[in-house]
Amino acid sequence: MNYEGHSLVAAGIRNILNQKEISRKIELGKRNDVIVGSWGRGDFCYIWFNTGISPLHHTGGIMKLFIKPNKFAHHMSIGNGTSTINVYNRMSTPMPLSIMHMVWHPQYYPRAQVTIGSYGEGGKEVTSDPFILNPIHYSDDMQSWHVTLTTNIGVANPGLNIVSFDCLEKTVKPLRITGIVMCGACEEMNPQEI
Repeated sequence: MNYEGHSLVAAGIRNILNQKEISRKIELGKRNDVIVGSWGRGDFCYIWFNTGISPLHHTGGIMKLFIKPNKFAHHMSIGNGTSTINVYNRMSTPMPLSIMHMVWHPQYYPRAQVTIGSYGEGGKEVTSDPFILNPIHYSDDMQSWHVTLTTNIGVANPGLNIVSFDCLEKTVKPLRITGIVMCGACEEMNPQEI
């Protein structure tokens, strides 16, 4: 490919990335749902890390810029009560549910107890066992890097799911959640890792 060809490909990629929403309608039974990723059991990704804009309902904490010019997170701290993020699973089967969050060295971000309350068509609540989120790098070698990590916290049942966060300790900075991912396709590809 010559210079013009590379420029054309780069412009095409830039146009795709600049779209506000990339979605595709797929047939799911007798209804159409808009999802991101039409492969396998599908995936739904809600990431506000670069925009500070989330279509999901958040309570407690605050959506806030934490690194200029454009790194945002839902900030949660001990003493501010339970923070929640609502996510709706439009699929007919449970999907692995992961959160994207900032990690760094110990004592920087608080450990948090995370639970998922699911409300199916009957409206009856089913609450998951608590998951303890420890937002540090798994490897000591990586603890000098301040990055996001995606951590599986359980499953989102069909219908409304309310993810609740209770910070367990006071640390240098608040817990910073940067996105939520439901990925049935990921489970199909790597079932042992989900």
